[in-house]
Amino acid sequence: MSKQRGPHILGRRTQLYIPHIFMQVVVLIALLLRLTLSLTFSAQASVLSQPQPSLEVSNIDTREFPLIRAEVKPRNLPDPAVDQLDSTTLQVLENENILPIRSVVENYEGFHLALAINPGIALAWRDVNGISRYDKLIRAFTQLNQSLTPGSGDRFSLFINPDYEQTGFTDLDSLLIALADYPGNMRQMEPSLTSLQHALEALSADESGQDKILFYITPLPYPSDAEQLDLLLQSALDHHITIHIWLAGDPEISSYPQLPHLRNLAEGSGGSLFLFSGSEPIPDPTSYVLGLGKRYQISYLSQVRKSGEHQLAFSLQTSAGEVTSPKITFSAEVLPAEVEFINLPQKVSV
Repeated sequence: MSKQRGPHILGRRTQLYIPHIFMQVVVLIALLLRLTLSLTFSAQASVLSQPQPSLEVSNIDTREFPLIRAEVKPRNLPDPAVDQLDSTTLQVLENENILPIRSVVENYEGFHLALAINPGIALAWRDVNGISRYDKLIRAFTQLNQSLTPGSGDRFSLFINPDYEQTGFTDLDSLLIALADYPGNMRQMEPSLTSLQHALEALSADESGQDKILFYITPLPYPSDAEQLDLLLQSALDHHITIHIWLAGDPEISSYPQLPHLRNLAEGSGGSLFLFSGSEPIPDPTSYVLGLGKRYQISYLSQVRKSGEHQLAFSLQTSAGEVTSPKITFSAEVLPAEVEFINLPQKVSV
């Protein structure tokens, strides 16, 4: 009897264990595939580095030579709260000669900020008090108003999926009113990169010379969006656009393969990425515009003694080291001194 039952029992065990082993293999393959995708996406997303601090020199004025004036625009300074342009931190490089600054005049010309929102169920999620992630993020965003001065030259634009766009605001309050009028239902919206793309296009077309900031509130994008995010980063770098992203979702999305691309879009443009599950302290958005909107008029006394073309650059000492502008060529005409005799005597006795 035992010899007849043995094969039967072995067969029953095989029937019980094979599905269990199969499921383990499937789970293992899925984990390996996810790890491979994550490493691949992360490697691809780390290609571009952050923009470096720079000084842009323009509008060189030699009409009062040897007094020379020029405009200097700082970008991506390491610490805007510390790094200041004045006669102690800035110096002139004229034909490789170091010269002192005569005067520094700060002019505030404003910035252009675009708020782009990608509606989705992750933003609509509510806590036990019935307050959504979206409401908390927008409430924090309104704190930006505390650091702004109406009529100072700042401009604001709003982009929300699929096609809600409002531009040309000169104060943040007007943008917030337009935001409150948005008719969409976030629980029914399909997330996409449309609002992000349109905001980048609008800022890229802005040739005012103002600093440009893109503020993006979004759920986690799809893995298929990763390549497009990398392309958008290059566009932001080409047009000096800084991107700050507030990402809404559960904490575990920090390990998803598309996240490195979203982080690279923010940090690669000189901005930041913040993941918000609903309870974390939200960054103060006023820190995102600190030091922006400024252009400086610099004057110095030239040491040029010969007519022709000469080179000019500026060097700034920052908290992270020295930043030097590219050399700019300018022309100067040096005239010989004119000698004029005054009150000559009518006769000269020898």
